[in-house]
Amino acid sequence: MRDRLWTIVNGRPIVVVVTRARHPSKEIEEAVQLSEARGFRYLPSRRSSHAWGFLRCPGDCPQVSVWSTPRVPERHAAQILRAVNRCSHEEYAAEGGDQ
Repeated sequence: MRDRLWTIVNGRPIVVVVTRARHPSKEIEEAVQLSEARGFRYLPSRRSSHAWGFLRCPGDCPQVSVWSTPRVPERHAAQILRAVNRCSHEEYAAEGGDQ
């Protein structure tokens, strides 16, 4: 749920800890937390009224949209988990790729 970003202020590098907002649905929040534990990064959506954010894989997998108000939250959480389980970036990292 926290991400560390490096930035330079007055010529000195500092670490900024960024936290994201929690998803209103507990099932989707659990799926997002699991995907973050597997290496995915959360990106907030820009001006979309449908997407709450996106999950981006460190490998070559396509990003996963996280909807703000899905009709059936349990089904959308299952879709997120299927996309995370389908991702092969862990095998990519084991072969010596950059993660």
